[in-house]
Amino acid sequence: MYYSKLWVYIAYFLSYYLFRWILINKAFDKLIHFILSLVLITCIIESGAAFLQYFEVIEAGNDYFKLLGSFKTPNFLGAYLGIGFSCLMWFFIVNKIEQKNMLIIGAICFLFIGIIIVITNSRSTWLSLLCSMIVLFITSKKSKLVLKKLPITKKIIGAVLFIVISIFTGKFLYSLKPESVNGRALVAKITLQEIGKKPILGHGLFSFSGGYNRAKADYFLEAERSWEEIKNASYVFTPFNDYLLIAYEFGLLALFISFSMILYLIIKMKINPKTRLGCVLLMSVSVLALFTSPSSNFLLMFLGLFGLALIVTFGNFKVFILRLNKHLIYGMRLFFIVLALASFYILINKGIGIKHFRDYTLSNKKALDREKIISLSMFTYNHGFSDAHLGKLLYDSGYKEDGYKYMEKAFFISSAPRIGKLLASYYIKDGNYKKAEEIYRLNIATEPYRYEGQMDLLSLMDKTNRYLEFTKIADKIVNFPVKVPSEKVNNYKKIANLKAKKYSKLINYLPDLKGSLSNGKLVNSPILKKALPYKIYLPPIDKINKKLPVIYINDGYSYIRKGKLSKTLDSLIVNNIIKPVAAIFLDPRDKNENWKNIRQELFLCNPHFVDFFTDELIPKIEKLYPVSNNRKDRTILGVSFGGLAASYFGDQVPHIFKNIAMQSPAFHTCPDIYKSYELKPKKDLKIYLSYGTRRGTEKQDIPMVNILENKGYELKVNIIENGNHNWNTWKEQLDNILIYFYGTSEQP
Repeated sequence: MYYSKLWVYIAYFLSYYLFRWILINKAFDKLIHFILSLVLITCIIESGAAFLQYFEVIEAGNDYFKLLGSFKTPNFLGAYLGIGFSCLMWFFIVNKIEQKNMLIIGAICFLFIGIIIVITNSRSTWLSLLCSMIVLFITSKKSKLVLKKLPITKKIIGAVLFIVISIFTGKFLYSLKPESVNGRALVAKITLQEIGKKPILGHGLFSFSGGYNRAKADYFLEAERSWEEIKNASYVFTPFNDYLLIAYEFGLLALFISFSMILYLIIKMKINPKTRLGCVLLMSVSVLALFTSPSSNFLLMFLGLFGLALIVTFGNFKVFILRLNKHLIYGMRLFFIVLALASFYILINKGIGIKHFRDYTLSNKKALDREKIISLSMFTYNHGFSDAHLGKLLYDSGYKEDGYKYMEKAFFISSAPRIGKLLASYYIKDGNYKKAEEIYRLNIATEPYRYEGQMDLLSLMDKTNRYLEFTKIADKIVNFPVKVPSEKVNNYKKIANLKAKKYSKLINYLPDLKGSLSNGKLVNSPILKKALPYKIYLPPIDKINKKLPVIYINDGYSYIRKGKLSKTLDSLIVNNIIKPVAAIFLDPRDKNENWKNIRQELFLCNPHFVDFFTDELIPKIEKLYPVSNNRKDRTILGVSFGGLAASYFGDQVPHIFKNIAMQSPAFHTCPDIYKSYELKPKKDLKIYLSYGTRRGTEKQDIPMVNILENKGYELKVNIIENGNHNWNTWKEQLDNILIYFYGTSEQP
């Protein structure tokens, strides 16, 4: 509440009545001389600073604009100088200055300020200046008499000429910056569509930034758009038109009331030097409001409100709602004193609060208190970005739920891609790839001409082994037009092109899956002194909304080729029969020895193989992929010797694996495994064991089944009558194994 636009709007409202109060108390001459002097002096200073910036004597401090003065954009600089120029013109015309020295000084000021106005290239300033000069001209007594005496035919001809000149002027101004005009036209188009959804009362105060940018994202997501629209679709905080802003946030009713009041004032006012100045100021700000956002600039709004106060005070109005009666003046005095003290208090507290917030967060990075940091953060409020920063601090301090709440709130309020990128990074950290993808696609649509969002999505497709989607996005990046050439963009295109060429070779060999199966990857093991290949299966991204349970599979490539396990997994997950699960298919072949099969070396109760899993493979997988680090979510699966290895893992590292799946385990090569399970205390394991009765491992497996049952293990035994020791038998069991460990309520 300490730094909200609401306070700004309240200040605008009260400043109007402050001006009225001063003017009613016949302090016009002092006030006007003070304001005109202040405007003139600041215009000269701003023009001087802009002049030096233009010739690079001093820096503007902005990567995009060459001259700014002390303003944020050349438009606001030009707008302020334009109003100053108009006020100076009013002063010379109304006071009929004839002193030579004053005329020379005035001419120099006009020339200097005018040159800067021209080089700002602010077309809205030129138009507002032209309109204010016309107003200043037609409100003079001489002009009124001339216009009154003109015959109707000449008035019509004059009006037609004015319209023609306006059209050609508009075309000329458009030709200077067509891209800027097209961009604002796009903003207006989408804003008008959104106004049509809630035309009467609008979308609510301060809702434009988030609401408009979400609507724009939907606009670009629903259909392919032209490059002309894409390149002009920047992220915006305002519609560059305060009338559209009023209609969007407050509704057409509020806009109609505002127009009606101003029109009433203009028609009914008494014209005199004071109201002429008011008209000049009001016209300047009103025209500027068509092409930019004076409401977001204090100086422009205060000058516009001062113009309105002049018109109401000296325009001979007797409407109570627009005047302060005698009784209210004393109340207003007291109110402004209280307001000034409150504002001073808030300002001081804001400065102190920001310092406390910064000091506290820097000195307590690892031990931030939730309540204290939230209370201190109220001093830093700024368009949702402070909420995003607060959410990040809370998340990093261990308050995940609160962290997400503030970051999500910030993204909803602003729809800013920078906040979305931050939020998506935390979703990825917690395995919620589904939401991360949604945000990346929204970011792309919010700023469709930028490459960052596309590269973020490309990285996610790479991370999830979505090779087909990756190549499509990469091809789009390579062939995408460039709005602003840069080395960064060139690097993006180079990275996308190189990986697209690599992955395009894999596309024709991809299995028909909704999820994804990676190409072969390597894990280099200092423990084993070997390099083992593996592949990983991941479910469809829309199923990855948290860290996934994971199955580690011995003889993994055989499970893919002969057992078709990746397809089985995919089908069960897509049909909601099992929970979304990741699977690591480890192949017992050593790249360093020409892909020699070393399964017997690894699988026969080898403690080094266990160490390889716990110290190398599992940490690597958990770092690279969205898999859970909870033992309850880990399963190890194998057939024959691989089944033996699974039982050995259950015995040696039950704190790593809870779920043990053994298909026809060959215990005869490691008979000590029986004693280990029989003599050691029962472990917290969930076990699946199967064997065939024909040419299987029945004689080896029955003793283990008896031991496990006697110890009271959670055990499922699947006896395959006439089953052999081969893949025809093992393949048919895979559905049951997966459902046993990861079945959902929707399983048949």
